Amino acid sequence: QAEDGIRDVERSRGLGDVYKRQIFKPLDKYEARRITGLPEDKIIIMNQGSITPSWKGFDVLLRSFAILIRRYGIKDILLVNIGGLSRISVNYDLYIRYIMELIRKLDLQDKVLFVPSVPRYTLNMWLNAADMLVYTSYFDNYNWSLMEALAVGKPIVVTKAGSTSEVIEDGLNGIMVETNKPKDIASKINKLLEDDKLQKKLSTNARATALKYDRNKVLGYLERKFLYKTSLFLGSFVFSAIFVRFMNAFLS
Repeated sequence: QAEDGIRDVERSRGLGDVYKRQIFKPLDKYEARRITGLPEDKIIIMNQGSITPSWKGFDVLLRSFAILIRRYGIKDILLVNIGGLSRISVNYDLYIRYIMELIRKLDLQDKVLFVPSVPRYTLNMWLNAADMLVYTSYFDNYNWSLMEALAVGKPIVVTKAGSTSEVIEDGLNGIMVETNKPKDIASKINKLLEDDKLQKKLSTNARATALKYDRNKVLGYLERKFLYKTSLFLGSFVFSAIFVRFMNAFLS
């Protein structure tokens, strides 16, 4: 346990040699917890990505988590963030002090676990250890973390930020909620925890969604679009040439 009271985990735990060639796919949750060292007897809410002052909304997630514990009485629960303490902002130190103070203020010292960034070939194992993934960004571009969560087939709660609405269909492959609404986010998480059928539905459709973005399928789609556009252009060019020749012959 670190001096600030927030638990931490060593970077790799020796997973690299075993899972070096691993891709993002569903694995057994309890096996994943055994390997990563995460507790098997707790509900684990996971959040992946850097904690930045401007857009990731980790403070909102903390407030939502506190509401989940106090209002809904969920005690055996752990919030795990992966890679959040990477330094990518000039305001990083100030914001992290704010986050640590907020954790203490909300009495979440034993409920939040920060995991340093892990290699991508081990990230799959960490994501599979979660019960669900929650992302509370204020805004975002193309969210790779979201795509990785979809690929492992986990239920997802995500804010309507950036391109998420282009990937997530509310109630089908994830749960969407407005940004900066801790009470609503907590309510959605609680609803999902209470509904096993919904969890299974979201998990199945999440994996199916990710497969749509398979590299070969995307490249094949782009290739077909390119060939189609090229054929239209060439066809239009040939038609124009024939038309010009016809008009020249007709007017001469």
